[in-house]
Amino acid sequence: MHNIDDQFMFGPAFLVAPVTTAMYYGPGSCKLHNVSKFRNVYLPAGEWYEYWSDERIEGGKTIEAKADLETLPLYVRSGSIIPVGPDLQFADELPSAPIRLKVYPGKDAEFTLYEDEGDTYNYETGSYSLIEMHWCEAERTLTIGRRSGSFDGMPDEREFLVEIAGKAGQCIVFYRGDPVVVREDQVENAVLFLDSSMGKDDG
Repeated sequence: MHNIDDQFMFGPAFLVAPVTTAMYYGPGSCKLHNVSKFRNVYLPAGEWYEYWSDERIEGGKTIEAKADLETLPLYVRSGSIIPVGPDLQFADELPSAPIRLKVYPGKDAEFTLYEDEGDTYNYETGSYSLIEMHWCEAERTLTIGRRSGSFDGMPDEREFLVEIAGKAGQCIVFYRGDPVVVREDQVENAVLFLDSSMGKDDG
């Protein structure tokens, strides 16, 4: 057991280590000098990725992390699928905007994408959709499963941008509700292809 009170898990994937000591200015706006812009971070056992660089790090130890004004020490557990959407000003601003799916490999991973109308309580009566996603480490594939459920205004087509941490390239998937399997080599080669209801374009 480790008694650590200045870092925390945000969900099952993210480890956050905020800066809790002054690095630039002290009381009375007095400028500080010769203060390290790094801090110690304990990574639990397993593999982790530094969020900003995709550097892969073995856990079970304390590391020194960059912690300047531009960098929040942030790490992602191996075996995670992280969806990232566009910046929005209100809930239903861009209902069909692309969603970036970033896979952090190292072991199998699962994630369920939940969507609803965003501005009503209709989800309480079952008006929402679910898309199950699975990364298979042995086959190096991401499966975007069949969509279940629906809601008013649900986009007929959803664009996913698939990335794999530590790999160059991005695969664009035009998803229409049927299962899609994305291979690692398609991501690395920046393949554009359609979901199974429309066929594939591997060029």
